[in-house]
Amino acid sequence: MGDILANEADLLGMINEYLKYGEFEETVHHFEKECKNKGKVVPKPRGNSLRDSKTLIIQKDLLSSFDDGDFKVFFELWTEFVPLEVRDCDPHAQKLEFYLHVHFTIFPLKIHLGRHDRADFEVRITHFKHYLETRGAALSQTTEFLPYYALPFVPNPMVHPSFRDLFQESWIPEMKQELEKFLTVTLKVSDTPRLLSLYKDGGRNTKDTIQQLQLQLAEAEKRTSSYMRRFNKMQADHHNLIGVTAELVDSLEATVSGKMVGPNMYKLY
Repeated sequence: MGDILANEADLLGMINEYLKYGEFEETVHHFEKECKNKGKVVPKPRGNSLRDSKTLIIQKDLLSSFDDGDFKVFFELWTEFVPLEVRDCDPHAQKLEFYLHVHFTIFPLKIHLGRHDRADFEVRITHFKHYLETRGAALSQTTEFLPYYALPFVPNPMVHPSFRDLFQESWIPEMKQELEKFLTVTLKVSDTPRLLSLYKDGGRNTKDTIQQLQLQLAEAEKRTSSYMRRFNKMQADHHNLIGVTAELVDSLEATVSGKMVGPNMYKLY
């Protein structure tokens, strides 16, 4: 019962927050009055403290992943929390993302390069190639980035003149500073009420789910078609096998009866 009341109070609080956000002042007045008459608790808006806290945690995790060279965690967070329109349309974000990929690619070369690190470097090179062929392809016409498209094919980038600056001690601190500035601006707390955020996220999740189900359906249809072709072939082979078996039985019976068995008795299946 306590959980139900707590959830109801939270929902009433979100409704009240949304009405205030939309400046439905008269509606807010009647809503709060009616809730009071019914003995319903309408909690005060929690403000942005929770969202501020979450934003700081995300920013900390991104910077920590940057320091550790953990490109998988970093780009998972980057994709999830940096808005798509920023990543796709903001030139500064695109430039930063490009150099972040460079940073994570050469990260193993900045530490003692053992056998394990070399293997890690090869994995990162593969990941960087994929980026250059997909999201990074749009920047291939920009003079500033052009040399880096050769990075995956350079045996030792540390001594190559085009990439010498990447291995200066100042490069990583400068990159991190740029990243911090970007995250401070981009991951700012939204004043969007929670109810509206839930609606948007729910709609987005529903759309993603439908797309995923459509892909799964298409794959299932392809597999079904393939299975049907295999089944039809097996069925045809089965009928042929029955025919061959019948011919062999006839031949065996003829042999037992002392009859001559010639090649003309057999059909070609």
